[in-house]
This record gives sequence, C-alpha cells and structure tokens, in this order.
Amino acid sequence: MLFVNLALFIRKLYEGYIRMHIKLKDYCLDCKIFFLNFLYFGAPFYGLWYVDNTFSFWNGLCLTFVFMFWKMVLKKYQGGYLILYFLISYLPMFFVVGHQILFKTPLNSASIFSILGTNFGEILSFCFSFMNWPIIIVFIGSISLLTLLWRDKHISFQYIKNFFIWISFFCFLFLLLQMNNLLPFAYLIENYKQYNKIINDMVAVNTSTESYQTIIGINKEPQTYVIVIGESVSRNEMSVYGYLKETTPFLSKEEDLFIFQNVVSPHAVTMNSLQKALTLANENDMSLAWSKGSLIQFMKDAGYKTYWISNQEEFGLFANLVTVLAKQADVYSFPKKEQYDESLIPLFKQALSDKAPRKVIFLHLKGSHYEYKDRYPSDADYFNAYSLKGSEALRAHYDNSIRYTDCVLEKLLNLLKQEKNAMAFLYFSDHGEDVSSENSCFCHEEAMSTPDMYAIPFIMWLSPKYREMFPHKVVEIESQLQSKFNLQYFMETMVDLVGLSHPDIDTSQSLFVKKEASLPPIKKAFQPNFFPDKIWLHMVNSSDRLSAYWDTWNGFETDIFWNSEDKTFHVSHDTPYAKETLEDLWRGRLDLEKKYFWLDFKNMSLAEMDDAVKEMNRLTEKYGVPRTHIIIEGKNGVVLTNFTKSGYWTSLYLSCYRWTNPVTKKTNIQKDYATLSSSQIHFVSADANYFQDVMLSFPNYPKLFWNMAPQQQRFNQILLKHSDEIAVILNQDKRYFYKPGKVFWN
Repeated sequence: MLFVNLALFIRKLYEGYIRMHIKLKDYCLDCKIFFLNFLYFGAPFYGLWYVDNTFSFWNGLCLTFVFMFWKMVLKKYQGGYLILYFLISYLPMFFVVGHQILFKTPLNSASIFSILGTNFGEILSFCFSFMNWPIIIVFIGSISLLTLLWRDKHISFQYIKNFFIWISFFCFLFLLLQMNNLLPFAYLIENYKQYNKIINDMVAVNTSTESYQTIIGINKEPQTYVIVIGESVSRNEMSVYGYLKETTPFLSKEEDLFIFQNVVSPHAVTMNSLQKALTLANENDMSLAWSKGSLIQFMKDAGYKTYWISNQEEFGLFANLVTVLAKQADVYSFPKKEQYDESLIPLFKQALSDKAPRKVIFLHLKGSHYEYKDRYPSDADYFNAYSLKGSEALRAHYDNSIRYTDCVLEKLLNLLKQEKNAMAFLYFSDHGEDVSSENSCFCHEEAMSTPDMYAIPFIMWLSPKYREMFPHKVVEIESQLQSKFNLQYFMETMVDLVGLSHPDIDTSQSLFVKKEASLPPIKKAFQPNFFPDKIWLHMVNSSDRLSAYWDTWNGFETDIFWNSEDKTFHVSHDTPYAKETLEDLWRGRLDLEKKYFWLDFKNMSLAEMDDAVKEMNRLTEKYGVPRTHIIIEGKNGVVLTNFTKSGYWTSLYLSCYRWTNPVTKKTNIQKDYATLSSSQIHFVSADANYFQDVMLSFPNYPKLFWNMAPQQQRFNQILLKHSDEIAVILNQDKRYFYKPGKVFWN
C-alpha cells in the first residue's frame, strides 16, 4: 500500500510538473508575443521621441499599449490592422528618422514641402543614392517585425490578458489628458494641409479675373526677353566666377556679359526659392505669393506673350508650386520623359519664331540636379568622372553637368542674337549645391545649410537694341555688379529691367538700383564672437553642480525665480520657493568675474521689475560680476528693456513650442516680433530643435539655443555652421570644444 501511495504521489508530482511546464511555456509564448507587439507598435513613437524631444516618452508608451489593445480586440482582422498601422505610422517614421540620420537635424517644413513637390522617380533616385547602413537596418528591422507578427497575428494574450486590459485602460485615460500631443506625426499632416492651402490659393489667384491694371511705362516696341532658370548650380563651381576647372568656357570668353558676383538664393530648395523669385513674396510677407499675381501674370498684363518651356516634370507626388506658376503662361510645355536640357532648343526656336511682337520666354533647365551623371550625355564626360571614385567622382560629374549647361546656354544665346527684336538674356539658378569639398553632402538641404547652397550665378546679356532704348539703365546695371542681392526680389528686378512700374511693385528692391538689398537669413553677418566660448553648460541649478563644473566650463545657464516675499532670486526651474538663492550660488566663488551666466528669469513681471533690477545690480556689485558677463532671458519686453538699460545682455524667450500648428506658429511669431520691435533686446533664444525656423523667422537678431538633441555633438556641428549668427549654445555635461572659423560674409 505504501508503494502504491508513493507511486500515486510521484504521478501527481509529474502531472503537476507537466501542467506547470505547459503553463510556463504558454506564459513564455505570451511574453514573446507581448514583446514583439510592444516593439512593433512602439518603434514609430520612440523613433520620433529620439529625434524630437518635444514628443513625450510617456505619451509614446501609452500610445503603444492602446494600439496593441486594438490589435487584440480586432481578432480576425489583425492582419489588416498590422498593415494599416505600418502605413500610417512606419512610413512617416522613415521620413522623420531617415532625415535625422542623413542630415543630423529633425524634419522641417522646407524638407516636407520638397518631398510633396518632388516626383516619385526623383525620390527613388535620392533614396538609392543616399541610402546608408543605419537606414537599411531601420527598414529591415521594421519589415522583420511585421513579418513575425503576421505569422502569429491571431495569437492573443491568454494569461496576461486582464493585466494588459487594465494597463491599456489607464493609458487611454492618460492620453485623454494629453490630447494636444496625441498624434505624434500630426505636424506632417499640418504641413501637408499648409502646402495644399498654398497650392489652392495660388490656383485661385491664377484663375481670378483680377490683374495688374495700372502698369506704367508700357512700350509697344517689339521686344523679346529670355529668362533661363538653372537648377542646383553653385557659382563657386563655375570658371567664369574664378573656379580653377574650366567648367564654363563659353561664358568665360563671351563678351558683353554682365556677371553679378554676390547674388544669393532665398532658399536651398526649388519650390521655396522660385515661389519668392517669381512672385512678390519675400521673407517678411509670404502671403504676397498668392494674394498678388506672379511675374508671368504681370508680363501678360503688360502685353507680352509668355512661354514656359520646362525640362522638369509637371507634377510631383502632389501638385507642384512651380507648375502652378508655370501654367499662368500663354504657352507652356513639360517633358513627357527624362531628357537632356538641349532637347528644349527646338521648342525655344518655335517660341522665337512666334509672330507675337512682344515676348517673354522662360526656360527651366534640369541643370545640375542630382544625380549629376544623368544631366549630360556620356560623350560630355570632360572631367573623366567615370574613372574616379567616391566624392571625387561626384564632384567631377557635377562639374561635367555645369560644362554641359554652359554648352546649352551658348546655343540658346546664339539663337536669341539672331532675333532683331532681342532685348535681354538672363541666366540664374534657383539655388546652389554643396559640392566644394570631400566632406560635402552633395545635396541642397536647408536643415544643414552651407554657403554653397545659396551662392548662385546671375548672368545677363543685353542686346544693342536694349542698350539704345535704355542707356541710363545700362549704366545702372554696370555699377551694380558687386552688389549683394537676394533672388527673392527678382520680380522687382525684371519689372525694372523692362522699364515698367506698378503701385504694388517696389522697384527700389531691384538688383539694378543702388541699394544694399537684404541677404538671406543664413548669410547675415553678425559679431562672430560675443563671448569667449560659444558652448555653455545647461541647467546649473545648484551649488553642487556649479562646483562640479567650475574649473572646466566658463559659461553656465541657471533658472531663477523672483520671490516677492524676501525680495531676491531663488534658483529653480519650477518654483520661486526653492531654498537656494542666486546669492548662495555665487557666494565664495574664486574668479567669479571671469565666468559668464545665462539667467533664465522664469516669472518676470512689471509689478516687481524695479526691485528685480535693483537686486541684480546689488549682487553683481557685491560679487564683482561684470554686467556684460550676464544674459537675462525672459518673455516680458518691458522688463528686458530695463535690464538692457542697466547694462546687461538680454534675450527674448521665443514661444517656439507653440509652432507645431502653422496658424498658431504665425500668430506667435508675430507676437514675438511685436515685442522685439517695441523693446531694446539683444538676442532671441529657443530650443535648437526649432533652429531652422528661428533662423528664417528672425534674421536680424543673433540667437541663443539650448541643444538637448540625442546626438548633441553632431547637432552642435550643424549649429556652428551658422556661428556668425549664434552667440551661445547650451549643452549637457559633455563638453564640445569649438574654434571659431570663417564667417559667410566678410
């Protein structure tokens, strides 16, 4: 009997072991499926969180659980749900993360607009050309996760189901409190809406019956003007501008050309640049692009027949801003397939032979658009690019494309010279290209702007007939060859060139009028070094932290609150009631007069302004801190002005965290501009994630940035390319040493 009971006990133990083993195996399977689902549904959010610190880590976690919950609920539709999720979350993530990997900066509006206006073939070409291992790994990993989950798509969480449901429920409640940040890729949608609105507004202007009714100076004399728009041509790669390789033999030897030395494009992308060049829009008022007619519309209203002959595709993925402008012309044509620029010559001959007495002919070349080797025929490999490798081969292909363009320009100009009514021939590029060194990106991307991306050629030929009709204008043109000029005023320049005027068009902005036109924001020269170091330490909000870095850093950022009870500054990021004061921070420090401080004044108010200024004066006098070693940052223009008058540096804190929506962005920028215009403030300060918008929106103020990017040093390198505009960059603990280099404009 004993043996029977023992056998039964052992049997029960074994059966219990089997049941536990099966249950444990099921738990492990649940955990495996849970982990794979967590990776799949969380990757897009944490990809965004890695790139853009303004997106919350906790929002990403909660969104992950919520999307996982819906997969479990849908049961037999889980396969379709996985595919749908991939399309709406992973594809935007590829753009966002890919942009960060390639250009070391977050995706911005200019890049989004470029994608929307680019055709599918060019996108594929770009992807294959700039593909690198990190991007390949991200793509393969995403597809692998989708494949694994597709295989197990009908498996649900058996043993952790209740636990998972409760977590998802609390995550959903949390998200309800965070509705403003619920859609992580909402800014992509907002940018598309903004792009679509611009297209619709411009189409509405084009189809409206309104026109330029009061044009002054119309001359009935037969005239033909030709405007050739190049693509991605940097004048620094043209021998006519001093480049050592003979890339422009025709332009270099041609007589009677006007070579303008200092013309820059307003943007590094075609659509944004030509939108300004061919309309009255400028950096101060973009609405003029769709509220007023374009240059083409103006010339039509002045009695000219207009032609747009393009070697660039009619549409991108969506409607194209340049196409909308081009279709205003009386006659327009776009290529049906990929072709070289010389294929436009027969169409150009047809336009010249048209019997219309007054004509303006626009030719839009493919020029030197990437890939460079596709821009010229194989027998035009003058610089032996196919025998080279790497960056040398890319630059040789680029130089070949410019030499081929030089050949096309020669043929076009020679044809125009045969016309008795020829007046002027103008050639410029929409923007430049970064190709001048082996470290160049061989691209034009505003997020990593370099001078080469904006330095463009501007070349003009005037006929004997024009010289006879406008001798005074020829004298003006000859005197302006060295003038700095922004292409955003090309419409004003062209109206001035043809001898016309209109109440809505300010021809004083013309290239030919003796006036220092505004430069693009990226090039504007400021004092190169306001302070000995550009890199300062961020958030030094305690004596211990200041002591730890006192010997290795010269500049520190500290958050301060004014406490109205004890009439002094307390050191804290969040509350005016912190124990430590600014005086505690400075007390007993050696060499305090050699250090620099950025003080983020959190609670500026007019009511306490006088007391706050007096207390700051007392502290600086007591501890021997020069007032020129202190930056006071805040949001109140009146208070900042009082600190400025007391001898401190001051900076307006920009409300850039409210720029996610285009409407609120415009409103807040206008408010900040109003504050700056009515105050005496030295700098503007913002999160470095918004640096491109800040550079473009506030061109007349030097900047202060705090850089909290995951790849801090790489982002520093991007920011320091604009070192003449940026006074200080705040960093975390790791020191990044910077040696001042050349500024863009001497």
